[in-house]
Amino acid sequence: MWPTNINNIPIKITKPKYIPDCFALVVRYVPRDLEPELVQQEIQRTIASADNIKQIDYSYERKSNDFRVTVTDLIEYNTARELGHMSICNRWLTLTLFLTGYRMTFCTKRWKIGHVREQCKASLQLCRVCLDET
Repeated sequence: MWPTNINNIPIKITKPKYIPDCFALVVRYVPRDLEPELVQQEIQRTIASADNIKQIDYSYERKSNDFRVTVTDLIEYNTARELGHMSICNRWLTLTLFLTGYRMTFCTKRWKIGHVREQCKASLQLCRVCLDET
């Protein structure tokens, strides 16, 4: 239960709309012959607070599938993370942390970090070698 005041000051609790990736796990090497719905049910059966279970789509062909799982209960998350494995259809599968792929954005018009060329408001382009106006 969340508090309604701190030091006699009323507060309002706003729950986030999504859970950050820091509480996400990946079920690795799921055989391709298993239906995604069955895998989701098995994950939900093993981790009761599992939410947002989705198959990870890769840009290349793989021999197995991976599923991303957000765990909403901290105790279950830590337990699953420490165990490092889970059973799905009598198969012992690896369970790892979900690591977000950070993508650095930079402008190829002004060669600055933080935005892309399509969003750049500068009128002149800079040389990528010497950064002088071209």
